[in-house]
Amino acid sequence: MRRLGVSTMVVVTALGIVCAGLHRGSADSVQPTAEFVKASLLNQEAACGRSLDVRYSYGKEGSAQKAVSMRYIRTPQSLFLERTDEHGSILVDSYDRNQGEFRQLHTTSGGTKTGDIDNAPAGILNMQCSIETVHRPLDTGTLIDVIGRGKVASSTESIDGFKCWRIDSPAKAEDASKYVIWVDSAIGFCPRKIEIHWRDQTRTPKTIEFQDYSKIENGVWFPKVVRVTTHIASNAKYPSELVGDAVMVSKVDDVRTDVPFTPKELTVQFPSGTVVRDNLRDATYTVP
Repeated sequence: MRRLGVSTMVVVTALGIVCAGLHRGSADSVQPTAEFVKASLLNQEAACGRSLDVRYSYGKEGSAQKAVSMRYIRTPQSLFLERTDEHGSILVDSYDRNQGEFRQLHTTSGGTKTGDIDNAPAGILNMQCSIETVHRPLDTGTLIDVIGRGKVASSTESIDGFKCWRIDSPAKAEDASKYVIWVDSAIGFCPRKIEIHWRDQTRTPKTIEFQDYSKIENGVWFPKVVRVTTHIASNAKYPSELVGDAVMVSKVDDVRTDVPFTPKELTVQFPSGTVVRDNLRDATYTVP
């Protein structure tokens, strides 16, 4: 049996304390607090052990273009994302969660290499192609941040036939007004659906749907499909063929937990000849 780390024990302990207030009824009949939902999602992360390793494809629904092959790895120390498109171009991102350093290496199909160093995981935590159910990018933070400041409705609502708790949370982003999140207690309070409402109320909310969950190792729940729908209204900026719902779909091929990785394995290395832009040190150089 795997030994629980300190962070895992903290989450489990906190979850147990909050659960003490829910013993009189099942999780889908007793209104949870936002703090409890957040703790439940962190418990999902802790249950992954040493890592979460997901291979999936990402592309536009109905497009003839081949989907992009993706691999996402999350450990307590690192975030890692690799993307390979149909032309053979490879984009690799790494983020040190302790040091706050983001690295990106782009290799074109012709072999040209360019790199970037920054202090924000912009490429990894991308709302459109993210496969995350815990740290999914929203607003100026991630899903658990948004849930933590939200308010849980007094009764459940049905989402695709599943009983879910609705959480309304104010937005901090300039263009968004609020987030509406539906979480399901039957799958560890993982999200079933997210709506992003805009300050411009004439815009249709963006939706993120998490579909076909399955239970993998150690009680971790994970979706097989994530759909992000953005409505493009008639506008002079967009040609008529782009108007309507644009649906981007991530389809999971394989997901594993507790796979051991070293920090070096999950840190982008720049090969000789790579032109690197280092925004932390305001410098540009070529790796010898």
